[in-house]
Amino acid sequence: VCSSDLKIVVEIYPCEDELCATTVWMAKPYRKNGEFKRDRKNPDPALRDRGWCGIEVIRGLKAKRDNVWSRGKFYYPKRGETYNLDIRLLGDGRLKLRAYLGIRLFGVTETWFRPEHDLTFACVPVPDI
Repeated sequence: VCSSDLKIVVEIYPCEDELCATTVWMAKPYRKNGEFKRDRKNPDPALRDRGWCGIEVIRGLKAKRDNVWSRGKFYYPKRGETYNLDIRLLGDGRLKLRAYLGIRLFGVTETWFRPEHDLTFACVPVPDI
């Protein structure tokens, strides 16, 4: 699915009895200076050299009822922060995501959609430093 701002595409897949998602495409995998975007703000120093493309950004979503998953985690590499996440599949195939810290009321909601074309070619591996 593609973010509402058309900057990222993630592939959602089952992982054990949950749903997870990995970044498979980015509109801008490089910074303005030509450097690959790396996970520099990750709280785990061992992960700070990995690129944003190909990282798991959603984990642990559990089926709550038909077309609703909750109690997942969304990792936002731009800030190095992990948020609670609930998602709902809408009738037209779009996904409504609710990311929040602590209280669901104080979160952010986005609606993501399926991209029209296969965009995976743009998620390139990060070269070694």
